[in-house]
Amino acid sequence: MRIQTHIVVALLWLLTFAWTVVPANPALAQRGDRGQKNQPEVWHKFNLPPSPVVPPDKALSTFKVAPGFRLELVAAEPLVVDPVQITWDADGRMWAVEMRGYMPNVDGTGEDVRNGRIVVLEDVDGDGKMDKSTVFLDKLQMPRAVAIVDGGVLVAEPPNLWFCVDRDGDLKCDDKTALLTNYARQGPVEHTDNGLLLNLDGWIYNAKSSRRFRFNPGSTGRKPGATHDDPTRPVAKGGARPDAKAGASDAKGGAQATVDEARGFRPVLPTLTVDSTRGRGQWGIARDDYGRLYYNSNSSYLSADVVSADLFERNPNHGASWGVGRGVASNQDVWSIRPNPGINRGYQGHMLREDGRQRRTTATCGPGIYRGGQFPAEYVGDAFVPEPAGNVVAHFRMKVNDNGELRGEHTVYDDPKWEKREFIACTDERFRPVNCVTGPDGCLYIVDMYRGILQHKVYVTTFLRKQILERGLDKPVGLGRIYRVVHEGSPKPAKPLKLSNATSAELVKQLSHANGQVRDTAQRLLIARRDVTSFKPLAGLATSGAPDEFGDAPATDAADTHLARIHALWTLRDTGALDPITVEMALRDTHPRVRMAAIQMCDRVLPLTPIAQERLEAEGGLAASTATLAVAAGRPDKLDDDQKALLNTLLAMTADKDINVVRQLAFTLGDLRAPGVGGATRTLLLQHANDSSVRDAVISGLFGRELETLQRLLADEAWQDNASGRDRVVRALAECVGKERNPQRVARMLDLVAEQTGKQSWRGVNMLDGLLAAANPGRGRKPKPIHYDDQPLAMLKLYDLAKSKSSDAKPIADRVAKLKDVLSWGALAAPPPPPPPPLSAAHQKLFDEGKALYANTCASCHLPSGLGEEGKAPPLLDSPYLLGPPSRLVRIVAQGLTGPVVVHGRTYNLDMPPLKGFTDAQIAAILTYARREWDHAGSPIDPETVSRIRKEIGNRETAWTVKELMLIK
Repeated sequence: MRIQTHIVVALLWLLTFAWTVVPANPALAQRGDRGQKNQPEVWHKFNLPPSPVVPPDKALSTFKVAPGFRLELVAAEPLVVDPVQITWDADGRMWAVEMRGYMPNVDGTGEDVRNGRIVVLEDVDGDGKMDKSTVFLDKLQMPRAVAIVDGGVLVAEPPNLWFCVDRDGDLKCDDKTALLTNYARQGPVEHTDNGLLLNLDGWIYNAKSSRRFRFNPGSTGRKPGATHDDPTRPVAKGGARPDAKAGASDAKGGAQATVDEARGFRPVLPTLTVDSTRGRGQWGIARDDYGRLYYNSNSSYLSADVVSADLFERNPNHGASWGVGRGVASNQDVWSIRPNPGINRGYQGHMLREDGRQRRTTATCGPGIYRGGQFPAEYVGDAFVPEPAGNVVAHFRMKVNDNGELRGEHTVYDDPKWEKREFIACTDERFRPVNCVTGPDGCLYIVDMYRGILQHKVYVTTFLRKQILERGLDKPVGLGRIYRVVHEGSPKPAKPLKLSNATSAELVKQLSHANGQVRDTAQRLLIARRDVTSFKPLAGLATSGAPDEFGDAPATDAADTHLARIHALWTLRDTGALDPITVEMALRDTHPRVRMAAIQMCDRVLPLTPIAQERLEAEGGLAASTATLAVAAGRPDKLDDDQKALLNTLLAMTADKDINVVRQLAFTLGDLRAPGVGGATRTLLLQHANDSSVRDAVISGLFGRELETLQRLLADEAWQDNASGRDRVVRALAECVGKERNPQRVARMLDLVAEQTGKQSWRGVNMLDGLLAAANPGRGRKPKPIHYDDQPLAMLKLYDLAKSKSSDAKPIADRVAKLKDVLSWGALAAPPPPPPPPLSAAHQKLFDEGKALYANTCASCHLPSGLGEEGKAPPLLDSPYLLGPPSRLVRIVAQGLTGPVVVHGRTYNLDMPPLKGFTDAQIAAILTYARREWDHAGSPIDPETVSRIRKEIGNRETAWTVKELMLIK
């Protein structure tokens, strides 16, 4: 996993979306048609009612809600306009992103107008409805997201990610600093980065992105224990509260900030740690109480990461990803209560029912996981997913089986007129829900963009365009609503807490609150303060569920205290205050989820492998204190008594009865470097060989040690027989060794293969299968042989074994025959290609820059391996387009390429959009890297070459076809 830390510097924006057609001129052909000319105007046969704007005071009459629930209008125009995302600050005020520039007309002209805003909505009289709207920041172009962080607010306005500060407490931005100048690109909204979701692990995740961020606050002029942790608190020079006197103590507990003598509000600017991660979804991203991530695409209700996807990135030679990106929705049916022909491909028969209602998903987005305390307990963890094209919000009752797999049961309700309907269904065609979020009052909030046009201009079909204009759906614009869902049989929604003034003692107690949004806020504030007086109570909470060191019980409306213990552990971790005793006690917790969290804490208090240590140090900021890093970097033979006790308890957990705990143990052991870790790892492989989740978790942490692990497994008497799943372990480890392409290590493995005879022959057969799989990555690409000067001695033994009359001769012979495409040696064999000329210093600099740029742009579709992701992009490995003439390659990058495209004998009917916004030097860097990575020997490409070819292209905007490119030499 590659991590880069940036101090207020730019990264290249992310090209995270799948290859799609993006024609340039809607006047010549509607961009979303994609060559589909037969688009019958089926809306004429339905009994369509008009779709006028329903005034806010009449809006509730257009809804049907699930029994036992009611809908309340919280805000509407003019208080909020075109809202796309909301969040809350520590005092329960709602922050909304207004994307006012979105599709002002059917052609989307004018989207470059800087009229977007971030507004703060307040319920002044406490009746649950917003009374006041304050513009925090305006003049934004299509803003995407907002997040509250220590001392300020993050605002995503492509291409920038801003850090914004209110210095005087008037809820208006006074300072705006770009932490990233290439957060994303301006383009199709659902196909560019958005989200800014702070997760349990301290990382900020994005949808439609392969990057995550860790916010590292700068110097604020306050000491540990200061109470200014929220961007809306008035702050004087240097960061202290305006009512604070220098040296004053905080009567509520904890030290108070002293006024910094330095001039200026924030002497040292904050930074972001930027980390590559798996790409997720399109618009919107959510989390549950355990930090599992949820997201979706327009045509699929919900996907989830059952485990942390980033753990698999540790081993690039093992491509498994159990539990990552799992589709968890039981079906994709849509049950609306009005005809919905106004969808992009409504002319296709499978998209609409006979009565004109939408049949299946086409615009799903903005999923929310309910984590409040106002609904009955059985709703906690359930998913609510907007389908704005169908004017509905769907409900999925989430179930978890014993193996940790998630499954969402689509809950629909009987309707006397329409047979079935969703959790929320509306007769108003302009109801466009785009996000669902749990609020600080325990209710579920629905963000309604409220408009006629939903589809972005890049994808609007002729069918939809005609409908929009004919039915007057293009006007008016500039509206918007926000609703909340209230359970009628439960207590009234709670009044939002005001936590910005809370003492550390009060915040620790709020980690037990029934509402996950409150718990998250308390955790964020505690981490921001790093108040040493909170560490002991946090440790008490983590191990007993009750912070009685303060002499008080947990907060009222307390949730099951296992969630409080989990929050306490992560809070200690990210303040650098973990200690081995606390972690060891938590490992013995009765709740498996607490044990899992405690296992994750071990990388902060036990020695790490060099790779894991490098990753931890790169996280920086609040990820770990200096003391924690020192412990983690300690020598394995110098463990103190507390660490030894912790390690013994951890290793004994190989016998844990909960498979989810065992799986987490398998992940964590891969990062540790301590006595007994290797043995515990092999025990897990032995006991759970047939469980792909544990097998993949173990191997993900063995990068560079797969051969040694394989050797030790084969030396173990327990591995003589081929019990269930052991063949898969051997094959997977051998495939990792093969993917290293290290001739010496492959030769050592061949020696092992030759030793496997008789009842052990199954081991040799599976090692050869793994080697063959590694050499042939698929996707039509021919394998590259591993070359030796002389024939490996093991091959002579394998030839003899293949010719023998033993029962295992034929399986070995079949596989040895295929090795001719994998291994080559001697003068008669095709020698490896000569190494390319070494790069000059300037070209090496381009290569190094291109490596980072590729990881943060192209890798989301073409993958770090260059193999390409099925359904997204063809492989770059040995691609004739990548390694062909620069005159063609630069044209592809600058203007895009439209399919069909043939690569390695396979046809890809996919289209690549142009990389708009790249400089000549950036394009040259990416292409130079890709033409020299993966054993490529392509020539580097200079920025001057890119500039020259771009000038030759002129004003062309349409994508190239293969036929056109072949005419260019």
